[in-house]
Amino acid sequence: MRIITRPLTLLFLCLLLAACNMPGFSGEPTETVTSSPTEETSATDVTDSPTEAVQNTLEPGVFPTRTSTPTFEASTPTPACSGAPMQRLIVQERGMVTENGRELNVRPEAGTGDDNDPLGKLVEGEVFLVLEGPVCMGSYTWFKIRSNRFEGWIAEGDNVDYYTVPYLPG
Repeated sequence: MRIITRPLTLLFLCLLLAACNMPGFSGEPTETVTSSPTEETSATDVTDSPTEAVQNTLEPGVFPTRTSTPTFEASTPTPACSGAPMQRLIVQERGMVTENGRELNVRPEAGTGDDNDPLGKLVEGEVFLVLEGPVCMGSYTWFKIRSNRFEGWIAEGDNVDYYTVPYLPG
């Protein structure tokens, strides 16, 4: 192994030294003058090789610089459903019932109507797969889930507490 690493190290050092001794190398980028956006170029100006295009536009020792820096505006997320907390569950990912001292109802349909009695309850720490959602109904964000015991709809939380959390791999 030692026999192979020495020649590679020497080769790397030679290349590094050769690059540093190039004419016009100063270590600091300089600005290049580019054509104005109003100039028109014809199809005959286009080169077949990307290397040719770079060689035609750059002088030795001159480095291209970024002309503008993209800006990003921070946006304040709004709840998908009014009166419900910000949506955190992700469709086709796992979720887990929070450990807040209560079980979570699983219903056949989204909502809390009289004809929508729970199929059962998920216990604290129980993991499920999110199948569909979100659906807004009655100040709750509803997601269709599948656990080892049930398939139905759960509320993600209310304006005070989350009933679930994302349970992502890793």
